[in-house]
Amino acid sequence: MKICPALYHTIYPYALTIIEGGWFTWAKQTIIVQCPKGNVWVNISKDNIIVNRARDCPMHKEQDVFLFSEFISDCNYNPDQKKV
Repeated sequence: MKICPALYHTIYPYALTIIEGGWFTWAKQTIIVQCPKGNVWVNISKDNIIVNRARDCPMHKEQDVFLFSEFISDCNYNPDQKKV
């Protein structure tokens, strides 16, 4: 499942932190973020990303689920790549 560019832009810093093994001390179990257009709200957990609310969004609907393994392949992220 593909993530639209606006939602991807919002999710990326949270997803990258979780993929790298980090978490946010201010969040208990999930992080709730909204796309820049205001149409989609998602819950981000340590396992997946779930669309909580989608209003007038042509690409996403409520209860869409994105697994981090899919997210990694969509963004061509390679955790073994040397960091500069």
